[in-house]
Amino acid sequence: MEDTLIFVKVVEGGSFTAAARDLRLPKTTVSRKVRELELRLGVQLLHRTTRRLGLTEAGGVYFEHCRKIPQALADAETAVGQLQGQPRGTLRVTSSYSVMVSLIAPLLGEFRVLYPDLFVDLVLTHRTLDLVEDEIDIALRMGTLPDSSMAARQLAVLPNRVYASAAYLARHGEPKHPLELRQHSALVTRVARRGSGYAWPMSNGGAAESFEITPVIEADDPQVLKAPLFAGAGLMMATDLIMREHVAEGLVVPVLLGWVGRCPALNAVFPRGHAQPPKLRVFIDFLVARLQREAAAPPIALPLGMAPDAGSPDDDTC
Repeated sequence: MEDTLIFVKVVEGGSFTAAARDLRLPKTTVSRKVRELELRLGVQLLHRTTRRLGLTEAGGVYFEHCRKIPQALADAETAVGQLQGQPRGTLRVTSSYSVMVSLIAPLLGEFRVLYPDLFVDLVLTHRTLDLVEDEIDIALRMGTLPDSSMAARQLAVLPNRVYASAAYLARHGEPKHPLELRQHSALVTRVARRGSGYAWPMSNGGAAESFEITPVIEADDPQVLKAPLFAGAGLMMATDLIMREHVAEGLVVPVLLGWVGRCPALNAVFPRGHAQPPKLRVFIDFLVARLQREAAAPPIALPLGMAPDAGSPDDDTC
């Protein structure tokens, strides 16, 4: 096993010198171990030249099968160690900026109190990262998930509806039906685009309909739209869970009561494995408990007959 681990480190480092430095071993020892591995397997694994190392066909096949062994061993040791105490180590989490700032960050203080030995590393991006290649433990993603080799767990269903500030309503009045939305200013994310126009899908208990809107400010991230919303620049479709505190503060009120937008699910996505690492399990369980409790809290609720749905890949509007 030792010679296999050294071979993997040589390939990842690109040279015997780099592997020796990382492993804190003499370069001659590293070279000898790889040669012993080749003799044991009966094949040449590496092309050796004065300028570079390259994998042979057999070496490439062997590396692909062995590259995950070091991490698997580390995970096994961590899992065994955590049987004797709380989860520890680094938890790398990725999400969009708005999901992290609005939904997850407010919960991290409590999570750290519960699990003080965990270091949480947050990676905020709108790109869909490769969790294995980018060494991410968990991604938080909104809406319907594409088929993949990843595992997933639904954290919460998040209804959306239209909100406005008192200043906006004082100047422009309150829409009484979604058909009136085209006469009002809308603050939108790019997912509101529908062909050459813009629309919000809404339902009052039946099938969802798309209602035309008139955007005045558009952004990639809905978090940016909150300031103009508070200032009275327009109406905004937003998640109840995020807006609840702003309603309590008197900054905004829900309008078009009885009408609700899509109800996308917030999902935890993570590499599939035989055993879920304890640090991942406790984080997911914590988010499920807190987010579902908050999402179910009054005063804002789904209208009767409006069932939650998974949304769409572009429904990251909260």
